[in-house]
Amino acid sequence: MLDEAIMAASKDLGWKSKELVGAVDPETQRKLFSQALSLKPDYIHISGIEPSTLSDLLPKAKKQGVVVICSACMSKPVSALEDTHIAGPKMLDRWGQMIAAYTVANTNGKANVQGITVPLYPILIRFDQAYEKNLKRLCPTCKYEANPQQLTDIFAGKVPSAVVSIMKANPSTNWLVSDLGGWMVGVPAALKSAGLNGKAQIGGLTAGKANIQGLKDGTESAWTGYSLPIVGYSVVDSMARNSVGMPYVTNDLPTQILTPQNIDKAVLTADGDYLGVKDYRNQFLKLWRVK
Repeated sequence: MLDEAIMAASKDLGWKSKELVGAVDPETQRKLFSQALSLKPDYIHISGIEPSTLSDLLPKAKKQGVVVICSACMSKPVSALEDTHIAGPKMLDRWGQMIAAYTVANTNGKANVQGITVPLYPILIRFDQAYEKNLKRLCPTCKYEANPQQLTDIFAGKVPSAVVSIMKANPSTNWLVSDLGGWMVGVPAALKSAGLNGKAQIGGLTAGKANIQGLKDGTESAWTGYSLPIVGYSVVDSMARNSVGMPYVTNDLPTQILTPQNIDKAVLTADGDYLGVKDYRNQFLKLWRVK
């Protein structure tokens, strides 16, 4: 969805764009970045890739005159990487604060939290740290324990049974927080089968379709809204600003806490993903003075 939005925004500006897919690990990320450089573009967008992975390639891009824009990067701009504000550290800290505040409020200051975490990606680590920091700030007596999961177990569908085990080992748990909504797919059903339905609220960072449905069903409690279409247009907006020598806009992304109480009024895409702002494209076109 992110790449589709970038392609659409580029088309709106009359620009040419190309999507390179398959960057699943540092090796393929470097390979595709090198491939992108060989196409001699003006701009390259990366998502969630830290400068250390590209090391020597960023100076090469800078020498070639290429500007790199990153979304979901936790590092500061360096070399050819000129803009990292889109879903950057400030936004992740805000999301951690939002969910922590909701946790404290909805447990009356008696939160006993088990975190379902995947501490492999800087963006997820940042949320975990922000959540725990703000939970302790808002409620010094609240408890939090992280439970790191392996990607192999996630892809094998083992997280629901792992969460059931975590709940049985910690029966006083009243909140399950995840650093990505996708990790929790199947968890509500597993808890129900184990007789643990309703024992703990479920929420965290970035609601996917399954989480949105969980909110509608009342089996999940609170997720942050992350609008990939708006992220895509924001990426191209940064490129457009750079092209005319304008400073980047570093405002927060439009977001909200999605709950069972407001999910029916939330602005979603036709496919049921979070959108947030219905007329976002028209707003960008007006900003860009494109008809």
